[in-house]
Amino acid sequence: MTNHAAPYIITLGLSWGLNLVVSRAGIAEIATVEYTFWRFAIATVIFAIMIALSPGRKWSRNPALWRDAAVVGVFGSALPLLGLMGSLSFQSAGLTSLLVSTGPAFIVTTAHFMLPDAKLTRQSVAGVLIALCGAGMIVILGESGLPDLTRANPIGYLMVIGALMMDAMVAVYVRRRMQGYDPFEVTGIRLAVAMVFLLPFAVAVQATDYRTVTAVGWGALLFSAVVSTVIAQLLFFYVTQVFGTTSLAITIYLVPVVAILTGVFFLGEAITPGMIASMLLIIFGVYLINRSRIAAEKAAR
Repeated sequence: MTNHAAPYIITLGLSWGLNLVVSRAGIAEIATVEYTFWRFAIATVIFAIMIALSPGRKWSRNPALWRDAAVVGVFGSALPLLGLMGSLSFQSAGLTSLLVSTGPAFIVTTAHFMLPDAKLTRQSVAGVLIALCGAGMIVILGESGLPDLTRANPIGYLMVIGALMMDAMVAVYVRRRMQGYDPFEVTGIRLAVAMVFLLPFAVAVQATDYRTVTAVGWGALLFSAVVSTVIAQLLFFYVTQVFGTTSLAITIYLVPVVAILTGVFFLGEAITPGMIASMLLIIFGVYLINRSRIAAEKAAR
């Protein structure tokens, strides 16, 4: 990571790291499905305004792009985020973020079986096994990251694992079918589709009395939609295009650290020796995975 990239990487890591912490405060006042719907709705409106005000940009009329972006919107945005938000009812934001950081292990393993040019190396296999051992330690110890729970409800773990599996499948889908698309267009459509998909569920639930939602709840929703979705997505585009994916990979190490520390400070969440040991294993495993991927990219040049 260069000195020029550092501010952008740190900002992106903070926005993603704070996401689950802020969202846990938000879903305490706004029902999970409604919270997730409104997050996508606000982000979609912002992207629509940006498209309308940007010269030369408009909503694509390419049916193939809409079809592929719709798949990503449902299975790579709406359902995974709903799973992650739901997991916060059973465990801390820091713990959920820690489990989410094993995402690269799921992605490279799925790609190994579904993409002929993405085979695992010995180093990446070691990274996957170490990262998953870290996650397995969390499950075995029954960590919740909450001071008032001695053992977590496994439903929270399953929600995160389900979200990671869908993300991995979508990553392979994107690699196979969406390499030539404009990321900005894909993001706008993906957000809009996720919003429309969640709308009937949000209407059916209607479990929130919005008259009782405080400034904390509204602030959490706005932060999640504006900072952790729109601004973070634009930063993601910028860092990828200007500094490359190698610099972007550093955010993976920042996110769980930020989430755990801010969760303790703002929400009174807990840090246990088991969580620390798991975090070290996961970060080291992901480091090996990224190192193997970077080496493969250099060899292919």
